[in-house]
Amino acid sequence: MVHAELLEVYATGTPPDLVFHLKGALDLSTTGVLRESVEPHLNAPGRVVIDLSAVTFCDSTGLGAIVGMYRMASAAGCSLFLRAPQRRVAAVLAMTGVDQVVNVIDDPAG
Repeated sequence: MVHAELLEVYATGTPPDLVFHLKGALDLSTTGVLRESVEPHLNAPGRVVIDLSAVTFCDSTGLGAIVGMYRMASAAGCSLFLRAPQRRVAAVLAMTGVDQVVNVIDDPAG
């Protein structure tokens, strides 16, 4: 598990199918932790899910990190999904159109 002051990240599953569970805020101070944890797994075909069910805040830097990782994954033939964002985070994804680019799974078990 990787722990920053405001974000915890841990993975479950085995490559090429991984789920990254996030807890806390996704912002300027924590996107580095997210990228360090997830990006190494986006360079080959597979399925990567970022579980947002315990993310309480996401700013434009967090959105930028998600879009950047989506582009990286797509270029490598990897499928990237966001799972179960809380209402506030889901609203930000919808307002910015990120939910139209990155697949969002509403089912917490998906």
